[in-house]
Amino acid sequence: MADTPIDSELKSEYIRVNLTLPDELDRVLQEFGNDARAAGGYKLPKTMIMRALVRLLMTLDVDPSGVKTEEELLERIMQATKKR
Repeated sequence: MADTPIDSELKSEYIRVNLTLPDELDRVLQEFGNDARAAGGYKLPKTMIMRALVRLLMTLDVDPSGVKTEEELLERIMQATKKR
């Protein structure tokens, strides 16, 4: 698959990270990427979507202290996005 102009410049600076997702979340990423192409853009690779989400997390004031579950973390992230 050819690189898209959006993410081809800095690949030498990337590291590989293993990420496990349930099928439902993988489908969400796949469909989101496909929706971009259907709207006249490029198909967004799942890796690009995840990088953008991590960069969003970096801009939020999320307090991870004491978090014990994924649901708890999601709630903290949602609260931080509402404060923006």
